[in-house]
Amino acid sequence: MLLQRNGRTIVPTDAQDLITKLLNTDRDKRFGANVQTGTKDIKAHPFFNGVNWNWIEKKLVKPPIVPEIKSSEDLDFWKNAAEEFVADEDEIQEMVEQGGFGEIPADGGKALFAWV
Repeated sequence: MLLQRNGRTIVPTDAQDLITKLLNTDRDKRFGANVQTGTKDIKAHPFFNGVNWNWIEKKLVKPPIVPEIKSSEDLDFWKNAAEEFVADEDEIQEMVEQGGFGEIPADGGKALFAWV
């Protein structure tokens, strides 16, 4: 299933698959939970095709965002993060109808995206 909005895919199939596996409520079946193979399984997932893990481990890849953190308690970078990842009731309803998301909050307010 592809999550779409206005005819455009908003969550690619590989990403949906990875998210679904990582959020499995059964700890024994959750992707990456196996002590022997967990990290290897995640790194080998198709979502990460093309990622050079050796370069990342050696810090040869420049991160796309480097926040300026003033102290260990500085949350300025995350100030609007919750708002950016919040959907309104119509968006949530559309996703529920497509079968990939849970219930709309009883109070009709906003809800964080949740894959169930």
